Amino acid sequence: MISGTAYQLNDRISLTRVDDEIVLLNLANGSYYGLNHIGANLIKAIEAHTPLESAVQQISEQYQMEYSVVDRDFAQLIMQLLEQNLIIQKEST
Repeated sequence: MISGTAYQLNDRISLTRVDDEIVLLNLANGSYYGLNHIGANLIKAIEAHTPLESAVQQISEQYQMEYSVVDRDFAQLIMQLLEQNLIIQKEST
């Protein structure tokens, strides 16, 4: 389940939009990561500082998917992005 935790792109990431997909380049190690249109929506929400719950709701409605399925998939993607050091947890102020 996606909680109220906020994330941001790591400073060492370069982002390129290709149609409705996103390619992330990790400048630290030269690795590329491609995200489809649904993963791109997650990155857009992170960039816009939109609550992730809102992004889950939007995808759920747009693609007529169960909220719990989208929430689970986003949570898994967040974990992968964190493991690859593409995003980091935003520090609370």
